[in-house]
Amino acid sequence: MNERPFPILTLAIPLFVLLGFLALALSGWGAIAPGIRELAAYAVENRFGMTLLGLQRPALMFQSELALLAGAGLAVILLIIRSQAFWAAIVALAAIAVAWLLSWRMAVDAGLFFDAAYPSLGVATVFLIGLGLHRADVSDMRARLKERHGRHFSPAVMEKIALNPDLLPLTGEPRMMTVLVCSIDGYAAHTDRFGADAAGLRAWSMRVMAPLIQAVLDQQGTIERISPGGLVAFFNAPLDDAEHALHACAAALAMDEAVEGMNEARDMRGATVDRLPVQLTIGIETGLCIAGDFGREGNPDYAAAGRAGIRARGLEKLSEKFGPGIYTGGAVRLAAESVFAFLDIDLLPGDSDAGSEVAPRPVYALLGNPQMRASPKFRALQAFHEHIFRAYRAEDWKKARALIEQCRALSGANERLYETYLKRIAFLETHPPEHGWDGVFRPPAF
Repeated sequence: MNERPFPILTLAIPLFVLLGFLALALSGWGAIAPGIRELAAYAVENRFGMTLLGLQRPALMFQSELALLAGAGLAVILLIIRSQAFWAAIVALAAIAVAWLLSWRMAVDAGLFFDAAYPSLGVATVFLIGLGLHRADVSDMRARLKERHGRHFSPAVMEKIALNPDLLPLTGEPRMMTVLVCSIDGYAAHTDRFGADAAGLRAWSMRVMAPLIQAVLDQQGTIERISPGGLVAFFNAPLDDAEHALHACAAALAMDEAVEGMNEARDMRGATVDRLPVQLTIGIETGLCIAGDFGREGNPDYAAAGRAGIRARGLEKLSEKFGPGIYTGGAVRLAAESVFAFLDIDLLPGDSDAGSEVAPRPVYALLGNPQMRASPKFRALQAFHEHIFRAYRAEDWKKARALIEQCRALSGANERLYETYLKRIAFLETHPPEHGWDGVFRPPAF
């Protein structure tokens, strides 16, 4: 997060403390050291029965103490500045252990006095001051993140960014991402039943949206925007997520499960205000996007821009043809088909590239979790769909119509999908497609 200033206090104050310890050592510690030496010798004599009052203290010992204090103290400061508090603590403890081990071995083996107390005290003081300032700096960053980006990220993500602001490059970065667009189907009808009851509509909308938002955050997603009737989210930014397509699918299924629970509770209450069931329409697509700050000065708005977002919105609009559901592109299915249950349902025109037509884009319906994918009922439905679309794209209208009629009796069948295809078949029988048809339904514009 490049707007964060360098934490100068976290560097400067511990550094001044370290320099203070070094200055004290150079100016007056030599007068204090003999007393500590006598105390250490007395303690060793009473504990181990050894007489060490004859310890010598050449200038090399004093220089070694200063070197240990300066080196370890500086390493601790630099590690804390880099948000490596754990390793800073390890370095501080290691330096203290080395100081006392050297002191013991020098006294026993060479009759020399290496004063471990001073570098130990200095390193511990520098670490504690630096850690306290770093924690204060992180707390300040956490508060600023919550104020500016709290609606985008989960608390766990904000904590990681607070510890390492570079994880949030607001200037923008290209990433392969998965975008999810979710809307409450027939939201206008839901709002109409509240009439002028603004408080009631607001409470109902918040109650519906809360689990949808949480489903995204639980799957490491980022909320781009929230509206009263839906949301836009993306995965694999700002933090890396190698399984972003899987997590987007899991979030979509969790959303569906949440609204199913709401509808069941509504039926049990026999509520009159909530007499309309909540249904979702969701579009999911994977592609290259730019993630960054697309807001205005002083009012940042972390968002993703790219073709994947446009396609996801187009997939979400398929509810107008096929009814509420979760619709994905081919890249999502390719990344997640080993885990989730997908059905082939349509082909869309390919995107134009410099005026030339590219291959059609397949559309899939995401139906369920790994348990559904492994169920015999889904396998039967999937096999029927493959046969239906093979016959349809081969222009075998009679066979496609017969297979649709058989498929309607299967569990999980989408009545609106089949009605749409029966209407298409009826049109194509009287208006045959051109030779080499690619399977994309292109009705004439009137």
